[in-house]
Amino acid sequence: EIISYDRPGLLAKIGLVFAKRQLNLEQAKIATLGQRVEDVFILSNKDKQRLSDEEAKALTQDLLEALNVC
Repeated sequence: EIISYDRPGLLAKIGLVFAKRQLNLEQAKIATLGQRVEDVFILSNKDKQRLSDEEAKALTQDLLEALNVC
């Protein structure tokens, strides 16, 4: 789940991180409420398995960096 302020290229940056990590997007719910974005993504790894804790932590770090949060 990603909650952020809307800005140009937000979904593109998120998508690039998913591609870099070779993740499959199984489902997505994209909601924009004014300037607020609430996006939920259901992902699997390249083997079509649920992400391990290690994969999820690495993904979180990559997303924070890509979105200039940290």
